Amino acid sequence: MSIKLVPPDPTDGRANPPPVSPFACSWSWSNGGFASATVRVSGELDIATASRLAHTLHESWLQARRVVLDLHDVSFIDSSGVHAIVDASVRAREDHRQLVLVRVPPHVLRVFTLTDKSDQVEIGADPAGPPLETPPRPRSRTNRFKRGETNLRAVAEPASIERETYDRLVRAIVDGEEEDWSS
Repeated sequence: MSIKLVPPDPTDGRANPPPVSPFACSWSWSNGGFASATVRVSGELDIATASRLAHTLHESWLQARRVVLDLHDVSFIDSSGVHAIVDASVRAREDHRQLVLVRVPPHVLRVFTLTDKSDQVEIGADPAGPPLETPPRPRSRTNRFKRGETNLRAVAEPASIERETYDRLVRAIVDGEEEDWSS
């Protein structure tokens, strides 16, 4: 009796297998200036590709003080990808640099929220798109910025709250005041 090993069917019996997007990560100067760089990521950001992202971010920081990480074309992200981005963000702040995530797809933002890492990175709005919505989970009323528990910064005006409330919130954060936001 002979045993024949047969590889699994990659299509799982489907006529059209789902497209696999290869991972790509590159950086370039932003707006022709030398103070800012843009890193574009596409494909699956997972344990096999997170180190390539970390290396690309390191290369861009050797040339620019502000790095914009464009995640628009990321089709999948796991905890390794989130960890690489959060580590890069922490290192950037320690070196007095800035890492801003832009054009973050909903499925990527959901992974950051589920892993409770969304408050450890700076997420900016897509310049060509609508403003960011407010975070899905409630924030405490105490000033966490003053206590140093978070590094999240407001970089875009949320569309889901009124202008007056937003202005009060920004003033309270800047002035370090604690205010009752239940009204």
